[in-house]
Amino acid sequence: MHSKSTPDINSIFQSKLFTTGIVLVLAIIARLIYYSMDKGSPLFLFPIIDETEFLKIGNHIAENGAFYPYHFLHPPLYSYMLGILLSIGFSLKGILIFQFFLGISGCVILYLSLSKIHHTAALISALIWAIYPVELFIETKFLSENLYIFLSLSLAYTLIVMNKSWTQLILSAAITGLLIITKTQFLLFFVAWLLILIFRFRESLKRVLAYSSIVLLFPFLATLHNFVNTGGHFIFISSNGPMNLYIGNSEDIKRTLNIRPSQWREEFFPSLYDEAGITFTREDTDPNESYPYLLNSFLLKKTMHENSNLTVPFQNILLKAFGTLHSYETPRNYDLYEYRKWNSYLSFTLSNKGLYFPLVLFFYAALIYLLIRRKNLIKDHSHLVLLLILIAQLLPGILFFNAFRYRLAAIPFIIFYSILFYKEYGRDFNKQAINLVLIFLFGSVLGNSFIVQKIPKHESYDTYADGFMAKGRTKTADKYYSMALGNMKEDDPGAAEHSRTFEQKAYLAEQQGKLTEAIDYLNQAINAGQISTLNYYNRASLKYKTGDFEGAMADYNASILHNNGDREKLSLAWYGLGITHIKLQKYDSAMNHFSYSIIADSSNSKAWANRGILKGQFGDFKGALSDLNKSIEIEPGYDKAFSNRGIAYLTLDQSENALPDFNEALRLNPGYAQVYYLRAMTNIDLGNISGVCDDLQKAVQLGFQAAEQEVEKYCK
Repeated sequence: MHSKSTPDINSIFQSKLFTTGIVLVLAIIARLIYYSMDKGSPLFLFPIIDETEFLKIGNHIAENGAFYPYHFLHPPLYSYMLGILLSIGFSLKGILIFQFFLGISGCVILYLSLSKIHHTAALISALIWAIYPVELFIETKFLSENLYIFLSLSLAYTLIVMNKSWTQLILSAAITGLLIITKTQFLLFFVAWLLILIFRFRESLKRVLAYSSIVLLFPFLATLHNFVNTGGHFIFISSNGPMNLYIGNSEDIKRTLNIRPSQWREEFFPSLYDEAGITFTREDTDPNESYPYLLNSFLLKKTMHENSNLTVPFQNILLKAFGTLHSYETPRNYDLYEYRKWNSYLSFTLSNKGLYFPLVLFFYAALIYLLIRRKNLIKDHSHLVLLLILIAQLLPGILFFNAFRYRLAAIPFIIFYSILFYKEYGRDFNKQAINLVLIFLFGSVLGNSFIVQKIPKHESYDTYADGFMAKGRTKTADKYYSMALGNMKEDDPGAAEHSRTFEQKAYLAEQQGKLTEAIDYLNQAINAGQISTLNYYNRASLKYKTGDFEGAMADYNASILHNNGDREKLSLAWYGLGITHIKLQKYDSAMNHFSYSIIADSSNSKAWANRGILKGQFGDFKGALSDLNKSIEIEPGYDKAFSNRGIAYLTLDQSENALPDFNEALRLNPGYAQVYYLRAMTNIDLGNISGVCDDLQKAVQLGFQAAEQEVEKYCK
């Protein structure tokens, strides 16, 4: 018999403190293992897709403050969280560790919430969630799901565990509002819960109004921010939410829109941009640039108009629900498919085969349980909370877009209901047989659409190469870019038109001094349909370096022709024409082109400097000084401007002004042979013989042979 003072093993195991500790320790260990395996990947801390935009906005907030006028691609809370962390000194690794902390806390909160309903099922669910591979994957990415999942679990805890009070109402309302500005789709929960408060719980008008006001405060502030800072355009929280609703309720839903506007414009709905009167250049769709999400208000109005006919959303629900069973319609999940190849934890826990562990093992069991127990679950307050959160997280993902991470926040609750199914009906042969049949019939297909969709090889290789480039491993990146080009035609004949691989290969070839090879890659890019001002400009610059000045001139002109309002690139193209005409000894034309470059972008210091040099050659020394002064004002580190301003001062017999410019030019560029000679001659004019011999000898040493005669004279 056990002593009364010594608790038996079962009572210890049932202790909340002990079991919470188990969940906590397992969650920490799983993340340490995952981190150790993931940090060697070329994609570790390398943002792609939405991550790029979240980090860009976060950096803007950190650098410029919370009210920086920025148009949000997504609901803004996650971007603000990144902005705050970056502003107080967090690195990307620091943010990742912070997200691990959110994930660990979420596991504990999940257990404490669900144990109010069923202790054993709660513990098993929390332990599974603590090591769940997709959750760990998300925690190492800069995606809003990190915050969304944590807030979802916190809301469940607030509504299930906390006693009904004003504190609970205020806290749950605040969390709901924060969830809405993390993902717009959570408006579904707010509307449903508000109706339940009114019609089921018969809450007082005072409490209902208080709840609604607190929930809507955050979305209202986010909407107001967008309204004020985007030229007066009404944008509800973000442009992404209404667009996704439009995708789900479009009259033509045969294809799901990708987030890349170039594909929207050219492949899916080309008439939409024309109908809205919106134009953009291809450069605007580069993943490193701003996304031109200008369709928001237009699409929102169009959506509302289309859905005024109730047959449209009903038809879409049927088609989308069926479409969920197939992967060909869904946006690609770069997530798991790309990253698991570099992380043993993911590759071990996610199978390439027909059954995708661990989701399908839970999904059908949970679905069967929910159908069997639906009446009792709806009557129970705690289960009702979970069901509403489930619907808010699953329904939009099924109807409107199918990327798995959008539905990830629902998985811990699906696991919980699955555990209840196996616990309550584990010996019921008929129900278990139905579950197995569903897994084997639909597991491979539904699992594929829920977790992994095969990506063309060239896109995978491109992603790997980009990651290696970011880490400075250019040789490995070059290898993967080559593999991408090798698979492009086989995977997708039309992919070349949108591929950045040609440009990346051209850049790497140029870095290796293979200019002709770089030109050939840009030829392929342009021939594939990438008719952009940047590609023509880069090819012109390469041709200039190889001495093909006529070809360079043609490409600079093409770059100007295809420019669509980018004044900086326009200025660079005019400048390129100017220096090319100098090589062709067409100085008048060069002067005009430098002037056009300055008109396009007055901050182009090199255009000012080169125009100043030409003015000096034409005898306009005061004009030369004016232009060179402007160049130095814009770019104080441009050595050529200092050296030529020194020459202008010499020509105007202002040797005392020339000497400081030659000194500065040599400080900026110690290898400037001619300037050593000029400084020596200036010092001679000023009667400063000290150091003249050293400058003349340095000039000769660096290849300025005209100084040899002076060496013989001053270095005896």
